[in-house]
Amino acid sequence: MRDFVGFEEMSRKILIAKPSILANWVCLAGACYMNRNYSGCLQAIDSIMKFNLDDAGKARMKKFEANEVILMGVRALLAQEKYQEALTFMNKNKKYLVDSVAKQDTYGFIHKKLGNEPESISSYENLL
Repeated sequence: MRDFVGFEEMSRKILIAKPSILANWVCLAGACYMNRNYSGCLQAIDSIMKFNLDDAGKARMKKFEANEVILMGVRALLAQEKYQEALTFMNKNKKYLVDSVAKQDTYGFIHKKLGNEPESISSYENLL
């Protein structure tokens, strides 16, 4: 049905009922993204990344899960054409980016949009 507004509302209600479950936060971030509520998506991702670390500083999410969450945040920023913020966000969270192809492709795209042609070429060459 593609009822993204309803999906976001339902995800928010489920999160309120059980905020300690990480999957509920991820679901809310995805629902906000699909509903084009990019600021809500980024707020949820910020909470996810804070929730990701336990008291001992150990990550709760698997590396590829954190990778996908960070890339969703980057896509949310790119959808708003906030290229510099997307680059800053990627650099801040680069320890979570384990998908080297997606990372280099996204760096190349962002640098191209920012007019940094040498950096863009370098990123794309790293894919070869």
